[in-house]
Amino acid sequence: MANFHKNSIPFILYAEYDQHKDIILEIGSERGEGSTEFFNLHSKKFNVPFYSVDISESARNNLSHLTNTTFVVSDGSKWTKEVLPTLNKKIKILYLDNYDWNHRPMKPDETGLKNLYREKFNLEWTNLNCVAEHLNQMINCYPYMSDKSIIICDDTPLQEHSGIYIGKCSAVVPFLVSRNYRIVYSQNNGVILARGYDTVLF
Repeated sequence: MANFHKNSIPFILYAEYDQHKDIILEIGSERGEGSTEFFNLHSKKFNVPFYSVDISESARNNLSHLTNTTFVVSDGSKWTKEVLPTLNKKIKILYLDNYDWNHRPMKPDETGLKNLYREKFNLEWTNLNCVAEHLNQMINCYPYMSDKSIIICDDTPLQEHSGIYIGKCSAVVPFLVSRNYRIVYSQNNGVILARGYDTVLF
């Protein structure tokens, strides 16, 4: 869902921020749907750094007016493995929405994304690679998550007849649930998880 990030508003507003330790991290910068501007606004409001990581330079070039955003042009799993540990910060809010999901994998690619991924990024555009990339990012981020933190997974709907989540973060959700994160929102093509917060309020 293009505007799924907006469903996180009540959770972001409720969270407490340590201006010296906490950061907001977006992996998968916006392409017109507004997520990067959204997190830039909230990071400025709470006076914490905001990093937006994307393999494409498009957002960095088009959103240079966002003064509270540090744009990083990099593979998400590479940056979270090599650079994130050097920041000496804790992730308060994590938004995962990179690597396009193919909703019609058995039909010919009419979007041009398969060629784009191969020619520009040297990647094969498959849903399996998408799921693996999000899981690798989460594994890398996990040691640096704040004790009280919120993780927003776009394009990860609940498959009601099976009771499991599918899409980009289909492997991330059970990884987090097994580590004491709770599902606090599950609608509109995505899921939000949190840990360390009062169950009555979340």
